[in-house]
Amino acid sequence: MVTPGPSRHHPVVAAKQAQRTADLQLRVADWITGFAGSMWFVYIHVALFASWMLFIEAKPWPMLTLIVSLEAIFLSTFVMIGQNRQSDFQQAKADHDFTEEELELRTNTELTRETHTLTTELHNRLLDKPARQALSPGVAFARDCGTDNQCGHRNGRAPAPGCANSPGGGCAGTAGIEMAMVSPPP
Repeated sequence: MVTPGPSRHHPVVAAKQAQRTADLQLRVADWITGFAGSMWFVYIHVALFASWMLFIEAKPWPMLTLIVSLEAIFLSTFVMIGQNRQSDFQQAKADHDFTEEELELRTNTELTRETHTLTTELHNRLLDKPARQALSPGVAFARDCGTDNQCGHRNGRAPAPGCANSPGGGCAGTAGIEMAMVSPPP
């Protein structure tokens, strides 16, 4: 049986909840809006209005009309407060999501470019003349000592000892995988 872990919320949701719980006015507005949107609110009002119309005031109920109108004004204000908070929340969440998606897009674009660069280098290594000549019996892959500048193969210095770019090796020009001639297997 899988037990649910701790409830994780979107960072914007957590920030807005912390903001709401820290402000007394927002907590009161949340409570009123929550209560006014419940069936208990309806039941209480049906009972109060029926009692008022039957026992307190005669037709046409002028005082009840005034009370209901004032209540409607206040309730509509609480509804607008709730809508403004929801709008602020949605905007903050959208901004956060946009920032995260932009970072993800930049990272993916960079990885795609790097993959393309590495694929192009590998393709060029396999298709350049020294590499094609090295594709014969006795060819093995050996680890390079580093980039061309590190081993000195293409900048006029002698290759580092043990470098796959040493004479007789197939030089592809960058760090990573180098092709080197080895003696054929016995």
